[in-house]
Amino acid sequence: MYFEDIEPGDKFTARPRVVTPTDIDSLTISTGAVNPLFLDDASARKLGFDRRIAPGLLTLSLTVGLIHALGLFDHVIALMDIDVNFLASVNAGDEINSTVEVVEKLETKHPDRGIAILKVNSQNQDDELVREIGNLAYLIRHKS
Repeated sequence: MYFEDIEPGDKFTARPRVVTPTDIDSLTISTGAVNPLFLDDASARKLGFDRRIAPGLLTLSLTVGLIHALGLFDHVIALMDIDVNFLASVNAGDEINSTVEVVEKLETKHPDRGIAILKVNSQNQDDELVREIGNLAYLIRHKS
């Protein structure tokens, strides 16, 4: 979507996505974040979790991908700011669902772009809020 295609108050819902063990393994191995909390159920239980959890950055990345599928980022130039709160753990097999609200639109001194500020909430299959992203600010192109 272009800057002109969104307005404050607009809300969008991304399709849900199931977090898989392969998702967790791929991110931890590719980034080197090989924390046993992410890779081993027994280690996670020692730390008070039922089983291994997904890294927060994995669930954040999956959310951004789901939002991208909505077309909201088709004309993004740059990410400018992000404020993330990780509120609950996500496990393999959990389904995450995200809602996006356009909070504000700001013109810039450049006539070909503006800033969109979004708020994103992600819930699991039990409707528990697992992450909130406030002030997700993107520089987005104008149509012309």
